Amino acid sequence: MPATLSGGDPASSCAACGSVTRRSALVYRGVRYRRCPSCRSSLSTELPTESELRHTYETEYPLLFAPEQVTSERTRLFGALLDRLAALGREQSKRPRLIDVGSGGGHLAGLAHGRRWLAISTDIAHPACAVARRAGETPAIQADGALLPFRGGTADMVTLVSVVDQAHEPLTILREAHRVLATGGLLALRVPNARFHRPWARLLIALGPLVRSRGWDTYPAVHHFAFTPAGLRQLVERAGFQVLEISNSAPASREPVAKTAAVDTLPHWGRATIAAGAAAVAELSRDRWLVGPSVELYARKGPR
Repeated sequence: MPATLSGGDPASSCAACGSVTRRSALVYRGVRYRRCPSCRSSLSTELPTESELRHTYETEYPLLFAPEQVTSERTRLFGALLDRLAALGREQSKRPRLIDVGSGGGHLAGLAHGRRWLAISTDIAHPACAVARRAGETPAIQADGALLPFRGGTADMVTLVSVVDQAHEPLTILREAHRVLATGGLLALRVPNARFHRPWARLLIALGPLVRSRGWDTYPAVHHFAFTPAGLRQLVERAGFQVLEISNSAPASREPVAKTAAVDTLPHWGRATIAAGAAAVAELSRDRWLVGPSVELYARKGPR
C-alpha cells in the first residue's frame, strides 16, 4: 500500500522548499493533497514506495502511453528544449554529453543524436529501455533517476521531462543529476504547473457528470508532487544548482494507447485560448506569473 502521510510525519514536509505542509481541500482521483503555505506546492498523502513506482511504470504506464510512439507536438517540444540547451551551452564542446533521465522510448536522446551529440537514455522501466534500444541510435540503460550508474562530473547536460513530479524522491533525483554533471553543466527540467492544474481540477470536478462523461476531469495533471514555479526553483536550488531561467512550456501530450489523451478531448479552441492567455499573463508580468499548463526550467552547476 502507498505510504500515508500524517500531520506530524516528517515526510509531510514540502518536497520543494522543506516547509511543513498543511491539509488542503483538494481531493483528486480519491486522494487528498497537502499544500505548502510557503511555496504553494502540493504533495499527495499517498506516496508510492520505490517498488510500487517501478511496478507502475513496468506494467500500467505502457498501457496508457506507448513508449514507441511520440506525438509531433512532443517532438517539437524536445527540439525546442535542445535548442535552448545549445544556446545556453555555447562554450561547451561541439558534441555535448547528454543524459536523458526518465526517457521513455528514447525520443529526446534520439533527436540529440541527430545533432551529433553524445546522448544516452535512462528509464526506470525495462519496456521503455527495450524500445529505445530497438531504435538503435543511442544507448539505453535501465536505472532509477535517484541512482544513476555514471561517474561524477561526466555529463554536460541532464534532461528531466515529466519526471520529478512523479518520482519517489524529487530532491534525491536532482542531487544525483548535480553529481553526474561537470562544473558548468546544464540541467533542463519540465513539469506540470500546479498553478494551472489545481484550479482546473477543482473546477472540473465540481462541474459534475457532464465533464466526467467527456473525460475533461482527467485533463488536470496532478501527480504525486504538484510544483508551482516558485517551488520548482527552490527545489532545484536546494540540489545545488544556479537557476538560469524558468518559463511557460509549450503544451505537449504523449501518444496514448488504450484511450484518447485527456488533453485531446478538450476543444481545440479551448487549448488555444489557454496557451494564449498564459503567454499574455507571462508577458505582462515579465514572467513573474507563470500560469501555463507546464513550466520548464534551466539551471547550471556552478563551482563549489
